[in-house]
Amino acid sequence: MTTAAGQLVLVLQFGSAGATTAVLLVALLGAGLCLLWRQTGPRFAVSATLVGLAGFLLVGSLTAPAAVAVVGVCWRRRNARRPATAPISVVSQFAIVATGHALYTLGRILVRGEVEPARQHAERIVAAEHSLGIAIEPALQGLALRSEAVIRGFNAVYVPLYLPVVLGVMLWLCLADLPSYRLLRDSLAISAALALLIIARFPAAPPRVLPGFDVVDTAALFGHRNTFTNQYAAMPSLHVGWTALAGHVLGGSIGGRRGALTRVIPGLLMTITVIVTGNHYLLDAAVVLSWSRPGYDVVRERRPATSGLPTRACGPHASHRWPSRPHPHD
Repeated sequence: MTTAAGQLVLVLQFGSAGATTAVLLVALLGAGLCLLWRQTGPRFAVSATLVGLAGFLLVGSLTAPAAVAVVGVCWRRRNARRPATAPISVVSQFAIVATGHALYTLGRILVRGEVEPARQHAERIVAAEHSLGIAIEPALQGLALRSEAVIRGFNAVYVPLYLPVVLGVMLWLCLADLPSYRLLRDSLAISAALALLIIARFPAAPPRVLPGFDVVDTAALFGHRNTFTNQYAAMPSLHVGWTALAGHVLGGSIGGRRGALTRVIPGLLMTITVIVTGNHYLLDAAVVLSWSRPGYDVVRERRPATSGLPTRACGPHASHRWPSRPHPHD
């Protein structure tokens, strides 16, 4: 995967690949800005656009600005005749989230583990999985390796779609359901803090670098290289934890059958993805899910659902835009 910095260098050198990326980036950012401007007001629209740009620079993919544009399209279709002005308090949340993510990334760098302890811990994880009969990583990856298209698809999901999906869900909940947004924001913060504790105490090598486990690095198959702030932070998988939390909270906000599917599918898809790409163990996903839900429950108890109240939508006349309906969070 070409990084964002590399793509910008290509633009400066008049390379066609970099120029195409630049054009698509401007188009997506412009679309998101225009779609959100009338419906949410300039403050929210500009902030969301800047978040999309920051996401592009962070993950080196157009999926972040695309997520902002998708939110704009969905919000416009749902509220075509009901423009609203997003409150300033919502806009300020992006700075909080960005700061929290930066602190988490810094923490991963500071607690970088050493090679030998990380491999020993990884071997303990594999031994535990064998004793439980759940060491499915080589077999599951072997099935995916039968198709190049399937492997490329999982590679695309692992990094380019991970943070943008969480970002898109947070943007949507900022507009549609502020209590659920706060629930997701605080739950993500708790899971990140707990993850840093485990990474510091239990650094673990990922399956793709563990000798004898018969798992390969699927990114390397196509000439790419994984660039992580901490190579030995396989336990736990926040890819799974954060995606599952985003799906769970969004599903609770949607409700009904669609909401029930939304609660399950994102976390399940990411669990399969991290295993197939050789980046995490099944036990990693189980660990992160085991504490993500308690953290979620703690936050939910402190922030009870307020469905049907005007605060569910943004703007000074929100009570006239949203019908009162059940809004379960669990």
